[in-house]
Amino acid sequence: MQKLEITITAKSWDDAKTILAGVGIDEKNKINYRAVDGLYIVSVERSLSLSDSDYSSIRDEPNMSILSDSESRQRIMEVLDKVYDVETQLRKLYCMFLIWK
Repeated sequence: MQKLEITITAKSWDDAKTILAGVGIDEKNKINYRAVDGLYIVSVERSLSLSDSDYSSIRDEPNMSILSDSESRQRIMEVLDKVYDVETQLRKLYCMFLIWK
């Protein structure tokens, strides 16, 4: 399950739902929202992950942005694990360099 938190600038919740539907997020998804003077902070749970074209649609929508995305977080954690491995190896190389010097 993918969880997203999205901001939408709209005049009403109905307008916000129209914007969501335009990027492939509809009433079938579990949606909660908080309204703050024309800004809607929307929490979405989807059984299927967003596709590349869905991400492109969101990026191209001027009234919408992603605050958090569970799948992006997962990818970031995988990258950080690899960065840690590389950093550890570089430290070892640096120590070896100091010894040989």
